[in-house]
Amino acid sequence: MVFTKHFPLEQNIRDQKMVRFMKAPMEYRHLIWLDGNLPQKRTVNQSSGKRIIWFDNRSLEGELKGWVAEWKNYRALMFESIDL
Repeated sequence: MVFTKHFPLEQNIRDQKMVRFMKAPMEYRHLIWLDGNLPQKRTVNQSSGKRIIWFDNRSLEGELKGWVAEWKNYRALMFESIDL
C-alpha cells in the first residue's frame, strides 16, 4: 500500500467521510454502494434474479444532488492521493 506525505490528512478525511456515511440516509448509502455511476444502471440483487434499478425511481434534486457531487469530489481526491 502506498501513502503520500499527507497521509494523516487523508486518513482524517477518510475517517470523517466514513462517520458521515454511517449517519447518512439510505439513499446516500445506495449511491456509494452503486459506485456513483449515474448514467450506468446496475443490477444490485443478482442472486435472487430480481433486477433492481435504483436510479429509475429517483431524481437527483436538492440534497441528493449535493451528496452525489460531494461523493464524486471525495472519490477523485482519494484516487489522486494514491496515484504513483
